Formats: sequence, structure tokens, C-alpha cells
Amino acid sequence: MASKIADKSLPFLMPAKEAFNCGYNIDLDSALQLEIECFANCFGTADHNEGMLAFTEKRKPIFKDK
Repeated sequence: MASKIADKSLPFLMPAKEAFNCGYNIDLDSALQLEIECFANCFGTADHNEGMLAFTEKRKPIFKDK
């Protein structure tokens, strides 16, 4: 499982980790808002564009952590 996670884009993993870690310590509404913010921050990045392009081309994405 760790190798699968390691293949992902770092700019996507960091907010996911933050939402996961912080979500335990706050109420549900705040946790959902945090998740929305983390998710929204991933849009428009080079890795987001690469992931979408790879999906449409049915290939594995090549992330550059940007």
C-alpha cells in the first residue's frame, strides 16, 4: 500500500494527510470544510492537469510534484 501511495503526487498527498490528521480533532462541519479547501487547492496544478490528461489517454500519470 505504501508503494501505491508513494506513486501519487506530493502536492495532493500533503493536503490529504492534513485533512486526515486534522479531521479527527475538529467537528464534522469544520472537517468537511477543511476537506473542501484541500481538494480545491489541488485544481489548476501541473499534476492535476497531468492526472486528468493521463486518465483521458488511459495511461499512468507521470507526476512532477508541481
